[in-house]
Amino acid sequence: MSEQLKMLPAAGHQCIAKILSKVITNGEIPCDMKGSFKIPLPKPGKGSTKMANYCGITITSIYNKVLEHVILHNTEEIMDKQTNNLQFRFSRGKSPTMASLCLSEAISESQDNKDHLYVTTLDASKAFDIADHNIPKKKLQGLQLGADMWNTIDNLYSDSQEVVR
Repeated sequence: MSEQLKMLPAAGHQCIAKILSKVITNGEIPCDMKGSFKIPLPKPGKGSTKMANYCGITITSIYNKVLEHVILHNTEEIMDKQTNNLQFRFSRGKSPTMASLCLSEAISESQDNKDHLYVTTLDASKAFDIADHNIPKKKLQGLQLGADMWNTIDNLYSDSQEVVR
């Protein structure tokens, strides 16, 4: 988190908590919280003349980040129950090393049993170059998050603006 938030006195934390609580209850996100800045950075070893050779870092307001942490805290248990146990990427306590160990074990077991083993992998290296927030929002609709939380998530990513600097 931001150093400014860490140094904020308790009264400031309470004020921010009240504001974010009202945002979640109403489901209305102030326009200032929805905006972000994208800073294009050249990819290592690539020329600077093509846009495809850049990746962007998006910077959002600290209030937006705190709100996202609150949303994560309030939805994490529900989402964990819905996540496949074999998903390793972006899962707490799971790593690519653990995934390779599970795969090695499956290969060994199929060889021992003289069974066929079919493996599908996904190269997600470009998965986040362009993010369509409607896809995860549609998946979240099926979860039982409650109307307040759903409206907050929906409004947080609807009509948001990004400015490239």
